[in-house]
Amino acid sequence: MTCRQILAALIASLSLGACSDWPDTGLQSDAARNAPWPRLVPISDVLAVPADRIAEGDTEALVARAAALRARADILRQPVAGDAAFEAMRQRLSGN
Repeated sequence: MTCRQILAALIASLSLGACSDWPDTGLQSDAARNAPWPRLVPISDVLAVPADRIAEGDTEALVARAAALRARADILRQPVAGDAAFEAMRQRLSGN
């Protein structure tokens, strides 16, 4: 096979594959299905440096932030079974 034949076969198979529907695996929850679209923000807001950045020599603040992130990760690792447990997790994460 020549390079052109391989390229033509690749384009044809990709084109045929694009005609099919995306498979519905049934893994999406009702909450995810009914959730609103994400809010679009300007790229300048995404790339902006946060004002609460830790100073380079401030090791105490860095250690405290790392501990807070580990505590948050511990909360997120816990299993969530149902809406009540999910809401309780959100409350623990928000600190309320």
